[in-house]
Amino acid sequence: MISYEDVTTHGRRSVLPPDLQRAVARLGEVSAELVDEEALSAFVLGLHQLPVDAYPQAAKEIHLKGRLYHQPGRKRTHFLSLVWPTKTESNLLRQHSLLKFFYLFHGSGYLREAALKALDGPLESPFLFTCVAYRLNDWVKEVRQEALACAERAFPQTSPDIVAKAAFILLARVRDWHRWSEEAVILEETFSRPDVMECLASLLVTAATGPVGKALTFALRHQEMDHYLLQIFQAAIQPSVRALALRTLIEGRALWPEGLRKEWIDKSMGRFKLAVAYGERPIARPASLDSLIVQGAADQAAMVRRVAADGLVRYRASLNEVDQLTQKFAVDRSASVRERAIFILKEREGKVTR
Repeated sequence: MISYEDVTTHGRRSVLPPDLQRAVARLGEVSAELVDEEALSAFVLGLHQLPVDAYPQAAKEIHLKGRLYHQPGRKRTHFLSLVWPTKTESNLLRQHSLLKFFYLFHGSGYLREAALKALDGPLESPFLFTCVAYRLNDWVKEVRQEALACAERAFPQTSPDIVAKAAFILLARVRDWHRWSEEAVILEETFSRPDVMECLASLLVTAATGPVGKALTFALRHQEMDHYLLQIFQAAIQPSVRALALRTLIEGRALWPEGLRKEWIDKSMGRFKLAVAYGERPIARPASLDSLIVQGAADQAAMVRRVAADGLVRYRASLNEVDQLTQKFAVDRSASVRERAIFILKEREGKVTR
């Protein structure tokens, strides 16, 4: 995530580019009767260009720099005015359609709700899709409900490429959202779309940076991703992603984190520790175990070859090419890979200590 020279009120560097910072600041100075159309257009343009992973900090900065906690043209004098919109703000939203993008970050739930109601048609950028997605988990119930209605209108019309770029980040983040309930279904269904999964798989293959492994881990919740696992294993740029795809294929199951569970140390004393709880489902292998392990053995990355060697050890009783693969792994340049082959060789000689 890129940061810029301007420092926020919390001492962190801004995630908003300078032009967007200026537009937000100018909009924050809006009078009760006038909206700077040029600043508003610059804001919308800059908003669409923000990366998805910048959302949490960007939302805070827009809220603060845009002074979206007060009424334009007047000082707030009562605590209710912090959340209750005035006629001025509501009128401005009706008169300037682009203000709906700005008011998505407003402190007033009434104006966030009105902004969502004004959104129609396909969402034009991954960041705007993310803005609506986060409102599905808004702290105000009525805003969540309006976000759901907005999502039901807009998500089906939104380009799968845009949705996939948002999903690349959001798949891992939404598991920590706790305010929403039925609103979660629309996002799950949207991410599960075959056209979205196809675009996401392409991102997982071609992305050289970013949380690609984490994105794949959470994408494995969706059965549609199974169609692309072989391609990801064979072609992904990041070795860790190839390794994860290969492990999933060899084991014939998909795993993903689903929260935390208690792991008892001593029940009588009430002592326990928290451990990650995993969801799991079986997958069908698109190639034979032998073929998968042979391909993994030829990978340039040691971590991928190590996964293949693990597969050899685990399934050695049912494989056809155990001898050839064992010999290949026994002379591998990686010590951790050689260890797996040496285990099999020692086992054959009766030297393995159990």
